[in-house]
Amino acid sequence: MAPDSTAPTAPGAGWGGQCSGAAPGAAGSGDPRPGRISAVLFDFDGTLTVPDTLDFGAVRQAVGCPEGMGLLEFLAGVAGPEERRRKEAVLEAWEMEAAERTRENAGATRLVSTLHRLGVPLGIITRNTLVSIERSLAQMPGIDLGWFGVVITRDLPLSPKPFPDGVHYAAEHLGVEVAELLVVGDYRFDIEAGKRAGALAMYLHNDPAGPFHGDGADFVVRSLTEALTVIEPRLAPGIQT
Repeated sequence: MAPDSTAPTAPGAGWGGQCSGAAPGAAGSGDPRPGRISAVLFDFDGTLTVPDTLDFGAVRQAVGCPEGMGLLEFLAGVAGPEERRRKEAVLEAWEMEAAERTRENAGATRLVSTLHRLGVPLGIITRNTLVSIERSLAQMPGIDLGWFGVVITRDLPLSPKPFPDGVHYAAEHLGVEVAELLVVGDYRFDIEAGKRAGALAMYLHNDPAGPFHGDGADFVVRSLTEALTVIEPRLAPGIQT
């Protein structure tokens, strides 16, 4: 997901790993194919979708969120329930408007459809609402919501990324060990949530000329097409065809 600013920093944040494929220092780095993958959990905005559809700066200004503070964290701290609900409605309206303009990221349909065809359990983890994800996927006809065994949104009573709660929840509901779950995302919240849970993490660096947010990732890729080439050889026995 594209950044909506800062949130609590994960233990171990700042680990290195900026190469394509397996990052230096990743578990099993002596193995050219480290990390067995039994399921894949995708971030949504900026990962399966083209980045920056939602203007977080404009949303932050509209709700009065200070620079340097996450929107969800700010809204959770609004004291009055009526005022909080009013500000939440502003955020939701911006999200729904952005969902109407959603376009899939290059390679998203091929990646998701291939993994689905191979029988890989799939999930989505996002700080958005379920209704905005449904609206966005309506603009992405190559990807079926039914292919995802779990969709973790802020509607669930879980702490959002970068906390690891959603990753643990996904592993449980997809029926895999968390160590064999791969979290794929384009921002440090995704990497932090995955690593704090004990999962594998893949950083999608959409813009190599832009800031790098993938410290600690096991894998770094520059496209979803490259992601598929990294994931397929590491799929757990019984999944590959």
